[in-house]
Amino acid sequence: MPRGIDPTTQPARQPVRGATPSPEDAAVRQLLQRPIAAVEFNEQPLDKIIQWMRDALGANIVVDWKALEAAGVSKDAIVTLQLRNTPFETVLKNVLKVAGGTMPLAYVIEDGVIQISTPPPGGPPPGIAMPSGLSPGGQVGGSTPASQPARIRMVTSTPAADKPNLP
Repeated sequence: MPRGIDPTTQPARQPVRGATPSPEDAAVRQLLQRPIAAVEFNEQPLDKIIQWMRDALGANIVVDWKALEAAGVSKDAIVTLQLRNTPFETVLKNVLKVAGGTMPLAYVIEDGVIQISTPPPGGPPPGIAMPSGLSPGGQVGGSTPASQPARIRMVTSTPAADKPNLP
């Protein structure tokens, strides 16, 4: 992923007005709009969550770990996040907010691949909006009681349906 782009909601390159995204990019965007009834990440490392997202979405996700590590965000960055009735894209955005702490992280969809990295040093280019961030060190969602084992859980059906536990 080209460094210096913060496209949390926009493609890396400025879209040409009236241009249609590639079929690959459109398919990934459609996957990201898939609703999730509930997701829980309880003190999970970022790299484990990214792998879970790859598996759950069936999408290619590439992380520029060198850029993240240079910004102080390691593969072991701990994420605690609980969301209900939200699109997968919202989950991804919030995972990146929590993992980044004071360093905003970003993603772009290019060539049918979700690419995760850091924003440019001087901020986003014109026309690319930075996501609304959290306060430094802030978290989205709450933590679970210490008596519950750490886990990642996603429910893709109604809340009354069985809730699969993912490792």
